[in-house]
Amino acid sequence: MKKVLLFLVCVCLSGCIVTKESELKQEEAEVIQLSYIPRVTSNISGVAPGISSSGNMTMSFVSGTSVSPEVFAVVLRCSEHQKTFALKSKEMYERVKPGDKITLKYVDIIQYDNKDSSVQPKVIDYVTKGFIY
Repeated sequence: MKKVLLFLVCVCLSGCIVTKESELKQEEAEVIQLSYIPRVTSNISGVAPGISSSGNMTMSFVSGTSVSPEVFAVVLRCSEHQKTFALKSKEMYERVKPGDKITLKYVDIIQYDNKDSSVQPKVIDYVTKGFIY
Protein backbone atom coordinates (compact mmCIF):
# COMPACT_ATOMS: atom_id res chain seq x y z
CA MET A 1 0.00 0.00 0.00
CA LYS A 2 2.84 2.39 0.83
CA LYS A 3 4.41 1.77 -2.58
CA VAL A 4 1.16 2.57 -4.39
CA LEU A 5 0.72 5.78 -2.38
CA LEU A 6 4.34 6.82 -3.03
CA PHE A 7 3.85 6.16 -6.77
CA LEU A 8 0.70 8.32 -6.88
CA VAL A 9 2.41 11.18 -5.03
CA CYS A 10 5.36 11.06 -7.47
CA VAL A 11 3.05 11.12 -10.49
CA CYS A 12 1.08 14.09 -9.13
CA LEU A 13 4.21 16.10 -8.34
CA SER A 14 6.04 15.37 -11.57
CA GLY A 15 3.69 17.26 -13.91
CA CYS A 16 2.74 16.20 -17.38
CA ILE A 17 5.70 16.67 -19.69
CA VAL A 18 4.93 15.04 -23.03
CA THR A 19 7.16 14.55 -26.08
CA LYS A 20 5.83 14.27 -29.62
CA GLU A 21 7.27 14.06 -33.13
CA SER A 22 6.72 16.90 -35.58
CA GLU A 23 5.56 16.32 -39.13
CA LEU A 24 8.19 14.89 -41.51
CA LYS A 25 10.62 17.61 -42.66
CA GLN A 26 13.56 17.66 -45.01
CA GLU A 27 16.67 19.75 -45.51
CA GLU A 28 19.98 19.67 -47.31
CA ALA A 29 23.14 18.43 -45.56
CA GLU A 30 26.78 18.35 -46.60
CA VAL A 31 29.02 15.31 -46.17
CA ILE A 32 31.95 16.44 -44.03
CA GLN A 33 33.85 13.15 -43.70
CA LEU A 34 33.58 9.37 -43.79
CA SER A 35 34.50 7.25 -40.79
CA TYR A 36 35.25 3.53 -40.70
CA ILE A 37 36.06 1.46 -37.60
CA PRO A 38 37.08 -2.12 -38.39
CA ARG A 39 35.77 -5.15 -36.50
CA VAL A 40 38.00 -5.91 -33.52
CA THR A 41 38.14 -9.18 -31.59
CA SER A 42 39.94 -9.10 -28.24
CA ASN A 43 40.70 -11.86 -25.79
CA ILE A 44 40.14 -10.70 -22.23
CA SER A 45 41.49 -12.34 -19.09
CA GLY A 46 42.32 -11.17 -15.61
CA VAL A 47 41.13 -10.83 -12.06
CA ALA A 48 37.96 -8.92 -11.22
CA PRO A 49 36.51 -7.87 -7.85
CA GLY A 50 33.05 -8.99 -6.81
CA ILE A 51 30.72 -9.32 -3.84
CA SER A 52 29.47 -12.64 -2.50
CA SER A 53 25.85 -13.27 -1.51
CA SER A 54 26.88 -12.83 2.12
CA GLY A 55 28.35 -9.38 1.39
CA ASN A 56 32.03 -10.30 1.46
CA MET A 57 34.44 -8.98 -1.17
CA THR A 58 35.74 -11.66 -3.54
CA MET A 59 38.24 -11.86 -6.36
CA SER A 60 37.42 -13.96 -9.43
CA PHE A 61 39.38 -14.97 -12.50
CA VAL A 62 37.57 -13.97 -15.69
CA SER A 63 38.28 -14.72 -19.32
CA GLY A 64 36.43 -14.35 -22.56
CA THR A 65 36.27 -12.76 -25.96
CA SER A 66 35.03 -9.29 -26.80
CA VAL A 67 33.91 -8.48 -30.36
CA SER A 68 33.39 -4.87 -31.47
CA PRO A 69 31.38 -4.75 -34.71
CA GLU A 70 32.51 -3.02 -37.87
CA VAL A 71 31.12 0.55 -38.08
CA PHE A 72 30.51 2.65 -41.21
CA ALA A 73 29.53 6.27 -40.50
CA VAL A 74 29.07 9.51 -42.40
CA VAL A 75 29.63 12.86 -40.69
CA LEU A 76 27.15 15.50 -41.91
CA ARG A 77 26.40 19.19 -41.33
CA CYS A 78 22.79 20.23 -41.88
CA SER A 79 22.22 23.53 -43.67
CA GLU A 80 19.29 24.77 -41.58
CA HIS A 81 20.52 24.07 -38.04
CA GLN A 82 24.30 24.08 -38.74
CA LYS A 83 24.57 20.99 -36.51
CA THR A 84 27.29 18.42 -37.19
CA PHE A 85 26.43 14.78 -36.47
CA ALA A 86 27.16 11.25 -37.65
CA LEU A 87 24.85 8.64 -39.14
CA LYS A 88 25.77 4.95 -39.08
CA SER A 89 25.01 3.62 -42.55
CA LYS A 90 27.12 1.31 -44.70
CA GLU A 91 24.91 2.11 -47.71
CA MET A 92 25.47 5.86 -47.36
CA TYR A 93 29.19 5.35 -46.62
CA GLU A 94 29.60 3.50 -49.92
CA ARG A 95 27.62 6.05 -52.00
CA VAL A 96 28.90 9.48 -50.88
CA LYS A 97 32.17 11.37 -50.56
CA PRO A 98 33.17 14.52 -48.63
CA GLY A 99 31.61 17.62 -50.17
CA ASP A 100 28.52 15.80 -51.51
CA LYS A 101 25.09 17.25 -50.71
CA ILE A 102 22.23 14.97 -49.66
CA THR A 103 18.66 15.60 -48.55
CA LEU A 104 17.80 14.46 -45.01
CA LYS A 105 14.28 13.50 -43.98
CA TYR A 106 13.79 14.07 -40.25
CA VAL A 107 11.36 14.92 -37.46
CA ASP A 108 11.77 17.25 -34.50
CA ILE A 109 11.20 15.76 -31.05
CA ILE A 110 9.14 18.42 -29.29
CA GLN A 111 8.54 18.66 -25.54
CA TYR A 112 5.23 20.06 -24.27
CA ASP A 113 3.98 20.82 -20.75
CA ASN A 114 0.33 19.73 -20.56
CA LYS A 115 -0.24 21.42 -17.19
CA ASP A 116 1.21 24.86 -17.99
CA SER A 117 0.15 26.25 -21.38
CA SER A 118 2.31 29.38 -20.84
CA VAL A 119 5.44 27.24 -21.29
CA GLN A 120 6.43 27.28 -24.96
CA PRO A 121 6.99 23.89 -26.61
CA LYS A 122 10.68 23.31 -27.33
CA VAL A 123 12.62 21.11 -29.73
CA ILE A 124 14.79 18.78 -27.67
CA ASP A 125 16.14 16.49 -30.41
CA TYR A 126 16.01 15.52 -34.08
CA VAL A 127 15.52 12.00 -35.49
CA THR A 128 16.63 11.14 -39.03
CA LYS A 129 14.00 9.12 -40.90
CA GLY A 130 15.78 8.77 -44.24
CA PHE A 131 17.89 10.45 -46.87
CA ILE A 132 17.99 11.10 -50.63
CA TYR A 133 21.27 11.15 -52.55
